[in-house]
Amino acid sequence: MTGTDRGTKRRIARVVLRGKHDPLSDEERRRAARYAAIVTLEAPYQAVQCVTLLASILVSEVGDIFWPPRGIEPHFLESYLTIAVFAVLAVLTPITALRVRRRTRRWAAMRAAE
Repeated sequence: MTGTDRGTKRRIARVVLRGKHDPLSDEERRRAARYAAIVTLEAPYQAVQCVTLLASILVSEVGDIFWPPRGIEPHFLESYLTIAVFAVLAVLTPITALRVRRRTRRWAAMRAAE
């Protein structure tokens, strides 16, 4: 999709995802357009996958608080801290994915107008 050269991949991702103004050749612009189309479709699925993983970890931690394993003294501070971190990540992950999708769609729309 973006070629096998690591520098080219990085340059295309920087231009499409971050909006940097690096010069791209005609071939790299074509690859960037394909990359933008794929990322636009892939970002929501990636966000759902990450949020599902984080939610499962949260449910596991909540279960350990309410129903601690036998013979183990529960460490509430550690569990609460873990829950807080994963809750924040579960909120920030879809927001970040939507920002990436918007930025990618904006880049693709600008390039289509050229």
